[in-house]
Amino acid sequence: MKAIIITIVTAFFSIIKLSAQEAKPAASGIYIDLGKSIPKSISYSISRKAADSSSWEQIANLHFDQDSAMFYANLAQAGRKYPTFKLPETRFHKNIWNLVLSSDITDSIFYYGNTPAFKEALNTAYYDATAKRGLSYTYKITTFSYDGKVALGEKVITSSYPKMPSTDYQLVTQTISPFNKSHVLKYYSNGIQQPAGIVLMRQVYMQTAFEPAAAYTGITNKADSTIYMAVDTLLAPGLTYRYVALPFDDLGNMGLPSDTVKIANTTFNNTAMVMSVKTTSMEAENAIKLNWKLDNTENVRTVNIYRSTSYEGAGYELIGTVAAATTEFLDRKVNPVKTYYYSLQPATIYGPGVLSVRFSGMLKANKKAVAPSGLQAEIANGKVRLTWHRPDFYTRGYYVYRSGNGQDSLKQISELIVTDSTEIVYTDSTALAQNSLSYTYAVKAVNTSYAISSYSEKVNIAAPSTVKLTTPVNVNARMIDSSVVVFWDNKSDKNVLGYNLFKRIKVDGTAPVNKFELLNRDPLSAGLNYYKDVEIADGVTYEYAVQSLSVNKQESALSAPVVSGFKSKRLLPATGIQLTTKGGSVFLSWDNSAQSGLLNYKIYRLKGSESTLLATIDKATSFYEDSAATRTELNTYVITSVSKMGESAPGVAVSIRIK
Repeated sequence: MKAIIITIVTAFFSIIKLSAQEAKPAASGIYIDLGKSIPKSISYSISRKAADSSSWEQIANLHFDQDSAMFYANLAQAGRKYPTFKLPETRFHKNIWNLVLSSDITDSIFYYGNTPAFKEALNTAYYDATAKRGLSYTYKITTFSYDGKVALGEKVITSSYPKMPSTDYQLVTQTISPFNKSHVLKYYSNGIQQPAGIVLMRQVYMQTAFEPAAAYTGITNKADSTIYMAVDTLLAPGLTYRYVALPFDDLGNMGLPSDTVKIANTTFNNTAMVMSVKTTSMEAENAIKLNWKLDNTENVRTVNIYRSTSYEGAGYELIGTVAAATTEFLDRKVNPVKTYYYSLQPATIYGPGVLSVRFSGMLKANKKAVAPSGLQAEIANGKVRLTWHRPDFYTRGYYVYRSGNGQDSLKQISELIVTDSTEIVYTDSTALAQNSLSYTYAVKAVNTSYAISSYSEKVNIAAPSTVKLTTPVNVNARMIDSSVVVFWDNKSDKNVLGYNLFKRIKVDGTAPVNKFELLNRDPLSAGLNYYKDVEIADGVTYEYAVQSLSVNKQESALSAPVVSGFKSKRLLPATGIQLTTKGGSVFLSWDNSAQSGLLNYKIYRLKGSESTLLATIDKATSFYEDSAATRTELNTYVITSVSKMGESAPGVAVSIRIK
């Protein structure tokens, strides 16, 4: 029995270690992330040592609290520290709490579970608000069993605050749209990460300092871009305003500010508008010509030309500036047969004007593509290797085509291969998995005018009948959430073109061995080294084996079987218990549970440290009358749930006195 307990504790701690524990600088303290494991069957102890001290100071001892009211009180208090946090509406509280009770890791709590405020309320994070600015701290996190008697592990981490502004959160101004009663500014991040939000700072030009604007801010997603929008409606006529946006992350750390923009609050009649935009392909000039008109040039100084390769998104860049009287621009930095998108913006004496509508242009192809030469093919290590020569200086890339068993129709098998090499090599790793006896290949070239050539000369090659094929090695299986994930080494044999995965129920030594059954309908890709099996039953142990596949349906022997079992989910007690009295009896009611495997409820009356079983109730019943309740003392009850696997822990105790 002792060996089994040690195995369970070791396996559980291995899961805990998978969740990273780290300390991060926040806006007014240090945020300590304890990982993803909610401390229901464990607890965390946090000690701290400052850089100028040699002694450890315990600052927190954390475990999960079953009281929903305390959870939401802690959530509201924690949320005040995080700029993007919004407390869920009361009507959602019960559903969220039920999800919390049924989850062991924060990933299982959809949308909310990994936000800083929720992690702090779940006691999977701690905010050290007593840390001093600029001083480095070392934190020691010890993971204990729930009763605090068994230490499961320890980790030491270091951090300080405040965090220096990070280039991961720098903003770039995308568009500026001034109107009579509002200014609309849009930004995007050019950093690695996306900010959690922005603060808009505003200055009345040459009159006030920069201050936070009482502006509406929001985030929108278009295509692959995230746009941060700010709308300032508190404007005075005739004034000029300057704006700068400050990005911040989910812990309130600021990134680098945007560029500063200036907007004059003028009337619509004084605003210049770009009209009648048009583009023309100028093949002789290798350029796209832009033409436009301005409806009002009185206050215009220049016109800025912006260009992007995508209609939506934040990729518009300034490519030129012309005088107000100019109505055309020649864009020479373009490639043929490629669509470009443009937008024009007048620059007035009051500041940037309104961006024009977005319009497109394309340079037509002006040079014929030449087909590749010298195409050759050979088979090596279960793959087809192709080589050919670059046909001319203007060739930009290639497409590879293939057919099998002498079929007339060649099909494209590659994306555009962009290269300026004179000798090109391409490896077809999928051909021999088609089980054809022979293959035909050809290549087409694409030039800098984006014209596509005719086929190169075709080459034929015969497939080998058999190849040397090894059995998969390093196969293992792991329980993750409610599934089993099987892993194996997929880099040991270059002749492998796919895999099969087999499964059977493991039996003891006296019973006949079950037959392996194939799990996958189609062969698994040779690029994969895992498979997730979700068809798992409680309390059942399975064996898995992997098989390699190659050309002409060749199969390896099965790997050595690996074993993985699945434990039943923790049974939860009854919730929503309510008590009423009538005629000397106490009436109990509770919420019906949808837990799988639930059979009965057990009702206990508590007196001091003793408990008396009053009744065992069928799962379909949600009420009970205690006619033997005492009139002279407080009556206290708990309700547990029962399944074939055993009885749950007691629920929250509730009490009532008969009047």
